[in-house]
Amino acid sequence: MSRTITVTEQQHFDNRTINAVWEKAQNEFGFYFFKRDHLGDIIAKHDYGKKSQYGWEIVRIVSDEQKSSEGVEQLLPVHWKNVPQGGG
Repeated sequence: MSRTITVTEQQHFDNRTINAVWEKAQNEFGFYFFKRDHLGDIIAKHDYGKKSQYGWEIVRIVSDEQKSSEGVEQLLPVHWKNVPQGGG
């Protein structure tokens, strides 16, 4: 199964979606506003869309079977420095 990473524009997401994606990040023990992305980098909830120390973006992971799907289940929170350049 082939997967594609698609970088999405942050303005396409409402607060409900941003919060749902945030909840997918790994908990950082004892903190709510700091978590870890799938590569282990610390991200801060309030730094969504920022290129700061703890800034993060939302990326879409799409398999060949899911190309037409637009669900939150395909979205991941990723530290901005780990976002693929050019959309994957």
